[in-house]
Amino acid sequence: MGLNSAVCKQWVFSMIADPMKNGVLIIRTLRNNIIASSLLATTAITLSSVISVFVSTSTSSSSSSSSDITVSQQLVYTIPLSSIKYFCILLCFLVGFLCNVQSTRYFAHASFLATLPTGKDKTDYIEYVLTTVNRGSYFWSLGLRAFYLSIPLFLWIFGQFPCLFVAA
Repeated sequence: MGLNSAVCKQWVFSMIADPMKNGVLIIRTLRNNIIASSLLATTAITLSSVISVFVSTSTSSSSSSSSDITVSQQLVYTIPLSSIKYFCILLCFLVGFLCNVQSTRYFAHASFLATLPTGKDKTDYIEYVLTTVNRGSYFWSLGLRAFYLSIPLFLWIFGQFPCLFVAA
């Protein structure tokens, strides 16, 4: 992430140094990042919804079979391991969704900031643009890492061994 920040700093300074030549490149690059973040956010919230529906239908069918125990007692005393696994995956996708939404937010804000005309002596303004792009990049990395973490968590549903093979 430190190398990414250093490269991003050089990129922002070189793009803002000559806005007439690099203005379109700034917008296209940030637009591509926004599209990628939006796609990952949409995928994460869709998968979260699918997992939520799957868990709710499986718990409602299992709760109807045991009529002696109330639903609250069943949830408190007999939480199955599969529910914990699905909750971990759901949490992972929700974190990925939130990070990708924040990434989209910062990249959209940076696209407005980077196209404003500025002089070369306005280093505080350029640093603010750089900070905004870096924050978008950090959230992008965190959202992508949440997706990477979801792969072993998904394989955890099938047992410990598939999860260990992916982690190794």
